[in-house]
Amino acid sequence: MHTSAPLLLVRDRVRVGESDRALRRAADAGTLVRVRRGAYARADEWSCLDSRGRYRTRIDAVVRTRRTRPVLAFESAAAIWGCDRWGGWPDTVHLIVDQVAGPTRSEGVKVHRGSTDRVVERNGFLVTDYRRTLLDLARVMPFAQSVIALDEALNRKRVGDHLAQQREALLDELAILSTSRGRAKAIQAVQFTDGQAANGESPTLGYSCTRLDFRRQRCKRNIATRGAATTSPTSSGRNIDSSENSTAAGST
Repeated sequence: MHTSAPLLLVRDRVRVGESDRALRRAADAGTLVRVRRGAYARADEWSCLDSRGRYRTRIDAVVRTRRTRPVLAFESAAAIWGCDRWGGWPDTVHLIVDQVAGPTRSEGVKVHRGSTDRVVERNGFLVTDYRRTLLDLARVMPFAQSVIALDEALNRKRVGDHLAQQREALLDELAILSTSRGRAKAIQAVQFTDGQAANGESPTLGYSCTRLDFRRQRCKRNIATRGAATTSPTSSGRNIDSSENSTAAGST
């Protein structure tokens, strides 16, 4: 369903000499939805959108109400590239600029300072290029979200004019990344990715979640094994796990 709703912009009404009063009254009556300041969508069209569709509409509203054409980054760029995601999409639209002269956060917008030398146009939006978007996600997003996007990326034949990503190319780029922030986490996520995640029987997202759940269970087993190695014998010869001792001590 991943479409977006057409927008009604206040500035378009003002340009032809009309007031935005009618839009505000329609929003109060429930026939319009205020997407952000200066941008509205019809309530019936908004209600038909899924989480990605609503996020795409918010992105469109932010882009069309900015004074200058912004560059989308992080989750916002990922939405435009069509990356997979577990759960709902956020409300905040992420932009990147070379210099942050004003506030970095406003209504539904987060402005990041960073390089804009790897920017392309996709579907009418300026976005960080596909590989950079993936690596930015891997650096700042939770591990599971990063892996889901990376698994899907390694299994796409093409994304527009971009060829499918290769794990080795992603690792090579991380090695020369200008910032160390989140690099170790990103490397771990890229190394965990599976180039065989998608096949005729298993969609990428479902397969990724299965692998992530297996990893979580394995970590729990490893923790349990380490805990068993630190158990202490009682006078009866029975081993009591240290966590049980602490629980018992806390309940007395």
